[in-house]
Amino acid sequence: MKRLEELPAFYTVVFDGLHAQLLPSVTQIFQLELAWLETQVLDSYQLKERSAFFQTIDEIPTKHYLLFEKNKISTGYAVHDLYPSRARLHPQIVKGILNAVQVSRGDVVLDPLCGSGTTNLEAIFLGADSIAVDLNPINRLMTRVKYEVLKLPLETLEQIPDRAQELFETVSDPAKLESIRAMENSEEGTIHYLALLAFLHALRWASNRQSRSASRPPKVSPALFRRALHHYYRIIHTFVTNPEFHPYELGSLRVLPNVDARTLEGIEDASVDVVLTSPPYSLASDYVRSDYPQLQFLGIDIHELREKLIGLTPKNVKERVERYFTDMEQVFSAIARVLKPHKWFILVIGKPTLREAPADFLDRIQQMVEQQGFRLYRDIPKPIKGTRDEWHEEHILFYRKEGSRSETGVTE
Repeated sequence: MKRLEELPAFYTVVFDGLHAQLLPSVTQIFQLELAWLETQVLDSYQLKERSAFFQTIDEIPTKHYLLFEKNKISTGYAVHDLYPSRARLHPQIVKGILNAVQVSRGDVVLDPLCGSGTTNLEAIFLGADSIAVDLNPINRLMTRVKYEVLKLPLETLEQIPDRAQELFETVSDPAKLESIRAMENSEEGTIHYLALLAFLHALRWASNRQSRSASRPPKVSPALFRRALHHYYRIIHTFVTNPEFHPYELGSLRVLPNVDARTLEGIEDASVDVVLTSPPYSLASDYVRSDYPQLQFLGIDIHELREKLIGLTPKNVKERVERYFTDMEQVFSAIARVLKPHKWFILVIGKPTLREAPADFLDRIQQMVEQQGFRLYRDIPKPIKGTRDEWHEEHILFYRKEGSRSETGVTE
């Protein structure tokens, strides 16, 4: 037995003598495990350039610290806080996962249930190319906006605050939405889509302020829109003017329109290097209801969208859980089709505490994944903050596609 004064510092043992300092935000065991995985697959130079968890390596500040966290330790760094989602993946965790599976420049990273686009953004920050799929048009909008604003010339970006009134007159009128679509793939289109996202954010604020018993839809004033637009401008401007940000280092992003995760139509077989996703927590949270005013403003058929999304129908909870399993089985089959052999599929998933949900919920999900020819290599438990009434801890499941479906004995 050794005495306390004879024992080395904990992190020097865990990280095998690495001369490094963890970020102040690294406080939980799952973060330490991901940080340790980074030290095992990245050399010291790569750690300085790519690590998600270290503030310094050999007393040199990491790029992550300088670019994302030097001035504000936050889960909403870069442009992640444009139209933030309560249930989104933690960007730092996503980056650590992508590092653990050694995503490289030019690799293709897919999120078939992209939500707010966290996986896609972290992939392009590492120089990888990315594909985003989601049936919710608001999710597709926010994902594409977060990417496209990073490519705007600074002089164009800095004109946005002065254009607030002009932009409000366009994006606040549903009849003019088609004119915005006509601007796609242009700087002017990016500006208008950013303004539209800011308007939807202001609509959320107005909805939250309004009494639930109010019969009229919430209304966005020019002042409220201006506040949202200026908030977005500050987020973007702060990030793109950071000396460590270089837009030419970004990978590319494709946001596919109206593609279902259950088929992944339009994505070629064995064309993706990494799939990283988290299924929607729709068994506990009604995403359509939370975005109802915004979807209504965009002219979306709410009933049709609800029928398409995973985990929102039917009304009977037991039947909805079974539909969830059926849908997710199709998602896993589609992932197996598009992922290259011997490549990684990472699933971040929690276990619901709903009374009607089966006790073996997580086991059934894992069995479905393995039936598609995947092998589980690592399971990292992660506590959930904010939704513990409905879900237990999450699990970060690292699966690898072991070969072709014929090689693994899986038949159609």
